This record gives sequence, structure tokens and C-alpha cells, in this order.
Amino acid sequence: MAELFIFVSGLIAGIAIGAWGVWQLWLKHERPIVHANLVIDPATLHQINAKMTLAWLERQGLTWTAKGAEFDFNRVKK
Repeated sequence: MAELFIFVSGLIAGIAIGAWGVWQLWLKHERPIVHANLVIDPATLHQINAKMTLAWLERQGLTWTAKGAEFDFNRVKK
């Protein structure tokens, strides 16, 4: 689910920037000037990695807890 969200967000941003570029170049005959600084720090990358990992675990039917898996002896088949 997280991968889909990232893909859709990038797609929407790409379409918006592309439409603006087309408007500037061909319809208004002006050259666009873009000043953009994209800064991704290690904390942001860690958050993205954690969300994607947890989404993959959930899709596989697995769960993760900070204290580890609990063993329930009563549920073991003998």
C-alpha cells in the first residue's frame, strides 16, 4: 500500500509539473525558470523504509512487535 501511495504521489506531481511546463513552453512561449531544492535527510529515508517494510510484512500475513513474538504454549498442537 505504501508503494502505491508513493507511486501515485509521484505520478500526480509529474503530471502537474509536466502540464505547467507545457503551458510555459508551448502555450505562452516563455522559458520556465525552476529553482527547486529537494533535501531528503536520513530520518526521512528511515521512515519510508520502515513503512514499506511494515507494509510488506502485513501483506505477507506477518506482524512485528517491539518486544518480539510471544509464544503461547496453549496453542501448540501436540
